[in-house]
Amino acid sequence: MFERVECPNPAYSQLIKTGLAERILKKREVVKGILSGYIYGDEDSSGFEWLFEKAEKTYFDVNRKISDESEQAREILEFQVDLDEKNYGAFSEKIKDLCLKYPGFLTQAVLGSQSLDYERFGFSSRKSLEEAVVSFCYSEKLEFSETLKSEWIWRRGNWKNEIAQNIHGDLYVSQMDISGKEYSEKGLFEDMKFFDVIKQGPDSRGLSAYQDWSQFLLATLRYAREIGQEKCSDIVEWKDVLASIGGGVGTNTAECEFGSSDFGFETIFFPELWSDRNEPKLFPLAVYASGETSYVPYVQGENLIYLLENEKGDFEFDNEFFKKKKFKKVLEYTPEDLPDVLRGTYKYFARDRGRLPKIIEGFLSRRFDSHEVLSNLNLP
Repeated sequence: MFERVECPNPAYSQLIKTGLAERILKKREVVKGILSGYIYGDEDSSGFEWLFEKAEKTYFDVNRKISDESEQAREILEFQVDLDEKNYGAFSEKIKDLCLKYPGFLTQAVLGSQSLDYERFGFSSRKSLEEAVVSFCYSEKLEFSETLKSEWIWRRGNWKNEIAQNIHGDLYVSQMDISGKEYSEKGLFEDMKFFDVIKQGPDSRGLSAYQDWSQFLLATLRYAREIGQEKCSDIVEWKDVLASIGGGVGTNTAECEFGSSDFGFETIFFPELWSDRNEPKLFPLAVYASGETSYVPYVQGENLIYLLENEKGDFEFDNEFFKKKKFKKVLEYTPEDLPDVLRGTYKYFARDRGRLPKIIEGFLSRRFDSHEVLSNLNLP
């Protein structure tokens, strides 16, 4: 089974700095063809037989000497042998395993002869450049067409963030550890630079909501207010922002095809965002998943964290809502993440997109805020 692969920060930065990342992205269709398993062409599509032919010519040259070029050619031919013997079909996850085992195949298809010019691009070896290219392709999900993407992705520090919508419109939010080591060793003429180029099975954390994105959006808006960003352009000018990122994406589900009822809509505003400066007087805002699972957004300092009840958690509270329960942190955003969190939520908000403007406008006008309810109840 294919294990998730991410491109760690050092390799990612090097690919960006040298312009290789841009070149790879321009070859999206080539990468998509390979990772989708369409290696051999037919009457209606081109394949990659030319790459095998090129490798054969190089490797079986009678004047061949062992070199990076000949070793890459040998690995490409081994890729072909494995592919033919195991007869993988299109869209098989095994193709991704194979590209990971023989990274020279994908790298040669994308970069051509420059895949051997690793020193020029600041890599310590041919293999390190090849693995960086493959991990970048997997990390950027280049096996999918740009128009079919349903994730908002950004990097911040040692975390790669995703806000994603599945085929039913459900919300999935995650953070993957993309940290990597860098170090130098003294060479004969100059210091040699080494760094991590691939990360398999990275640590991850996150949350999900299977019915409605409303609470997640409202928690983000309330967080913006808590840190003094309520009037930021991404909120006040939300219509322009939504237009600039391509609006929303439809879902392949009939659950909200005709919208949902507005009965009791204002009640979603009653729960309050919990923070280390303010405990809710009614009850805390939560993002609900399946069954009894819920994630509690909590502002700690300037950061928004999401907590999940866990007996081994590091967070323990003693108040009327949580009765000495323990929680673990499953997500954390900084003020710098706010624009991306908002934009990802705007773009993929589900299931009833008609609620998006109502929530934002309700937040800006404060019409349904719980402080209005509290004042009417005359609570201390």
